[in-house]
Parts: sequence; structure tokens; C-alpha cells
Amino acid sequence: MMEIVPLSMVPELCPVLAEWAYNQWYRDRAIAYETLLGAYRARALDDFLPWMVVALVEGSPAGMATLKEDDLRSRSDLNPWLSGLYVPPSFRERGIGHALVQRVIGRAGELGYARLFLFTGGSDTGRLERYYGARGWKFGGRAVDNDGYDTVIMRYDLCREATEGGIKSSGSDPP
Repeated sequence: MMEIVPLSMVPELCPVLAEWAYNQWYRDRAIAYETLLGAYRARALDDFLPWMVVALVEGSPAGMATLKEDDLRSRSDLNPWLSGLYVPPSFRERGIGHALVQRVIGRAGELGYARLFLFTGGSDTGRLERYYGARGWKFGGRAVDNDGYDTVIMRYDLCREATEGGIKSSGSDPP
């Protein structure tokens, strides 16, 4: 059985989650594991943003995702962000990632946000655009990520009013 819980309910999992993040996104960057661990421990203290959720399968950690503000420095005008979605390979293809995303979307709605954003860094941008696009996310523009690389922004409209406006892109949009 799978359940999605806030990190504040399972703070003892911070070392595992920080290790996943370090190995997936930070190993080749100037961010130490200890720095990540400290940030995750701080997130576990309350349910304010950044707000992290953890997927548990039979009590074992099986994935994570975060709702946060100011995730993409080049687009500080856009908030909040779905960030840090990760499911270990042994737990993939079971709907865990989708469940985590849905919980983050739900929390953003509970907090009154009209839209949620993400950016697709890394080498699998096309695959990520297809994954999120198939789940209702829309192209939101292009920008430069926090490491100086081109990235695609995607948005999820949480209410009808949000679909009437657009977001401006810092960079070239397709015609």
C-alpha cells in the first residue's frame, strides 16, 4: 500500500531523501550533501513552504516532491513551483510520481494559488515535457535555469481564471 505524507510526519527520512537529491541533482555541483540534509531537516520542522511530501510503500520511502517558492532564480515573478520530484528506479512505473505531483497540486490549491510551475532542467527535457504535458501541464515559456542552461517552464492551471492569462517568457518562445 502506498501513502503520501508530509515530510514533517517522517523527519527520520531526511538523510535518505537528501542522499537521493544529492545523487540525482547535486553531485557535480558545488552543493554538499550536508547542506542538503540541513535544508531537508528544516523543511521537516513545519508545514510551511517549502513543503515536501514523501511517498511510502509499506513504510519504506519510495519518492519525494516539493512545493516551494522562488525555485527558478531567473523567473522570480513566478510562484509556486513543483520541485524535486524523484522516484527511485525500483519504484518507478507504479504511479508514485503521479501521486506525488497530484498531492503537490492539491496543496497549492489549498493555499489559494491559481497556477503551479515547474522547469525541466537536465538532459531529458523532451521526455519531461511529454510526461507533464500528458498530465495537463502546459508550455509556459523558456528561461535560463539556476546553472545557466536553457530550460522549459511548464505551468498547471489550478482554476479556470488562471487559463485566461499567460506568462511572459525571458527568452525565445516558439512562434
